[in-house]
Amino acid sequence: MKQKIGITLLIILNGAFIYLIAVTAILSYGLINGRSGPNKAFETANDVATNIFIKVAILSLITLLINYIISRMLIQNKRPIVTSIVITVIGIIASTPFYLSARDSFIAYQFNNITLGDYVNPRNISQVQLLIKSDTIPLDDSQMFIQMIGKASYQKGIWKYQKSIKILFKNRNGTKDSILSNGELFETSKGKFFKAEENIIEKYLRISNVLLTIPNRH
Repeated sequence: MKQKIGITLLIILNGAFIYLIAVTAILSYGLINGRSGPNKAFETANDVATNIFIKVAILSLITLLINYIISRMLIQNKRPIVTSIVITVIGIIASTPFYLSARDSFIAYQFNNITLGDYVNPRNISQVQLLIKSDTIPLDDSQMFIQMIGKASYQKGIWKYQKSIKILFKNRNGTKDSILSNGELFETSKGKFFKAEENIIEKYLRISNVLLTIPNRH
């Protein structure tokens, strides 16, 4: 019974350990909303990595100590030191992909390499409609429209704007997806924001000779 309790505690402890490391990495990179630019991107990323390493080192030592106590006192393992080290290292390795993903995302953001086109795949979309007030506009050239909005660059943080337009995507597999927009700012269903240098929707409607007034976007 004592061993079962010890094993359960090890699973909970090290699961929480992996979770904390992942959250630490994601938040450390994710909370930097300002652009330091390509020249300082790696320098900033390395500074953040140093801070993460210090926090993870402290957290790892605490986890290692608790793992050792549980292994020795409850599980009564013959090699509690080796067992606790192995389990702690496995936790660090398991959290590494989250760290690398957060770091790569941060660097891509600094280089302005993340665009709406990474989230909207024209191959999967069969039809696009614009819902503006009470008007529903099916787009004749949905591929051109997707390419146009696909150039909008990723913006970190939460943006306030008038959600005057809803872009409805009908996928080839029968599912639907949507993006809220004001013409310049685009918010995906996952809460990510992308910004274009101009009002893409007005530009598309003008090219397509669709006469429609878009509500004030500010």
